[in-house]
Amino acid sequence: MHSLIDHRSDSAKEWLHIGSHEAELNRIETALVGATKCGSEPPSSSRIFGALIDASIVCAEVLDVYGDRPIPLRVRIGLSRLHCANTDLVASLKTYAALSLKGR
Repeated sequence: MHSLIDHRSDSAKEWLHIGSHEAELNRIETALVGATKCGSEPPSSSRIFGALIDASIVCAEVLDVYGDRPIPLRVRIGLSRLHCANTDLVASLKTYAALSLKGR
């Protein structure tokens, strides 16, 4: 029973950790969209790429932790949401870059 509680506690911690990275990517993406619409300064490249790298590392760590064991549903959902936030940020970054080049 104690082992089951430990696993639930671990998956809850992982879910929160993944969620914090998802939230950071979403904040950056929102700021980037705002910069694209208003022509203002975007978040710094170190903030953008640092968050993308951190999210990638978190995903790799989770996969390493579970290895051949099944990943709990809430952790899989967290990874999926993190992937979506990553994809949204990359798409917004491409849009910002394309519009910035077009405006020159």
